[in-house]
Amino acid sequence: MGNILITVFISIMMNKWIFIVVSAMLLFSVLPAQAQEKIKLQGLVKDSVNQELIVYATVSLFKKYDAKSLVINTFSDNKGQFILNSDTGNYMLSVDLMGYNRLTRSIRVYAGMLTELGTFLIKPSANQLQQVNITAQKPLIEQDRDKLVL
Repeated sequence: MGNILITVFISIMMNKWIFIVVSAMLLFSVLPAQAQEKIKLQGLVKDSVNQELIVYATVSLFKKYDAKSLVINTFSDNKGQFILNSDTGNYMLSVDLMGYNRLTRSIRVYAGMLTELGTFLIKPSANQLQQVNITAQKPLIEQDRDKLVL
């Protein structure tokens, strides 16, 4: 009688473990299918005055209501194009380059949207540096390899 109870107990426990393992496997195989798919965003950066392509501009994506929360950033390539991969949500897209004013645009990223954001025209900055003069004085005494020169 005792051996039968032990056998029944082991059989029940084995079935529970098999059920738990199979359930865990099913759960973890479904999770990646429900993960958020990244949306590919692309655009072009040009100078607003002469329509020239802007290379190496910094293109950044921030959370819309927290300008300090950088999500992702990249640079425009040698054809002025950029590509960002983002989750769905509301963002602020910023285009920066030294010598140009920062351009920001509010965007909403959602599944199934057109990934082409269009052309971003950035304006040259009106701030220019004043003339810089560099002056130097020749030293009174120079040391050459084997002599002092006055």
